[in-house]
Amino acid sequence: MAEEAILTRIPHLPVGEKLTLARRGPARVAGALLAEGHPQALKLVLANTFLTESQVLKVVAKPGVPERVITSIAQHPKWSAQYNVRVALVRNPHTPVPAALAFLADLTLCDLQDLLKTDGLAPQLRKHLQQELKRRLGAEKNTG
Repeated sequence: MAEEAILTRIPHLPVGEKLTLARRGPARVAGALLAEGHPQALKLVLANTFLTESQVLKVVAKPGVPERVITSIAQHPKWSAQYNVRVALVRNPHTPVPAALAFLADLTLCDLQDLLKTDGLAPQLRKHLQQELKRRLGAEKNTG
């Protein structure tokens, strides 16, 4: 119940409390702070040991999350290395194109095909997805 009370108060908390919670708050609180995207809290919340992949995925999939949040996740060494987070970031229209392109080589063929079906992809990203898919399918034909 205490966690619920904190979650409802997050938008109204003073910056100092947000920073403390970003550093040491439980997973759901960390996720809510991440989604809020307070510039001073981003680095702290992404380093929070209680933050889970599930919470990060919820934030990346949530509409209306500030672009700086998506960029911070895409550039974070821990979270950008997580496979599911990479797929979610490629799907998110706010992910910087260079970061999304860097993730393509590591995605499975099935995920590349699914991503091509996504609405709202940047035309440049769609083009690179198609090229990566062709490259892989051509490599399979040559080895198979």
